[in-house]
Amino acid sequence: MQTSMSSVDRKQYEALRLSAVHSAHRKKIAAFLEAKDREQEASREHRDTLPALMVNRKDISLWTILKSCIGKRQRIYSLLDSILFILETLPSLSAMAPPCLSYLFFFPCSCHDHHIVKDLSKISFPVILNEPISMIQRLCEYMEYSFLLERAAKADNPVDRIEFVCGFVTSALSSNWMRPGKPFNALLGETYELIRSDMGFKFLGEQVSHHPPVTALHVEGTGYEFHGSIAPGLSFWGKSVDVTPKGSLIIDLQK
Repeated sequence: MQTSMSSVDRKQYEALRLSAVHSAHRKKIAAFLEAKDREQEASREHRDTLPALMVNRKDISLWTILKSCIGKRQRIYSLLDSILFILETLPSLSAMAPPCLSYLFFFPCSCHDHHIVKDLSKISFPVILNEPISMIQRLCEYMEYSFLLERAAKADNPVDRIEFVCGFVTSALSSNWMRPGKPFNALLGETYELIRSDMGFKFLGEQVSHHPPVTALHVEGTGYEFHGSIAPGLSFWGKSVDVTPKGSLIIDLQK
């Protein structure tokens, strides 16, 4: 028994067929554009310069700024200074002879010498010494060699995994070469997000404390997670600068 398709059913069938064709065509176009975007992202080179030009620092002497950061040395009081202090503060020595003698013996020993040290995070520097990026953006440069973590996540040998992780940790120092400027301090609550689909990671950083400055970061990559907080400390000792990278960074390999 054969049944013939009515004109109404034929129109509905043609409409559904065309709709399916258009839907498949749109999916192909979307997939093509997505692949094209990934290809363009992969072809982009890494940034080798700052996003803006910096002023020439030859006209500014860094020492004129750092010498004002030297901490003051507390003077050690001599025995004569102690006697003069007691004579000025106590109205009668005869009435308080034993306390005076004990205080006279203790006072020179109570004053000690302070180190010449100053916290550079609390000093205002000229803007010419800053890079045109934020501290959170500078920390994002840790992920320049993120492929080392991907290789560590894929490796089966524990020794190879440790080697890749150690290589990633030391690679963060490569961005400091020939960069004497410091980034701007991030504002409290400031965030920075970077998604690099070509490199396979997402970065999110936030300034969680202003004094002392503390930055928290979280990275999700292919086969790994990288998170922690950084509280850098800078101290000037007159002839040297101590950099203390306080905080903790944790790498979780999902495999």
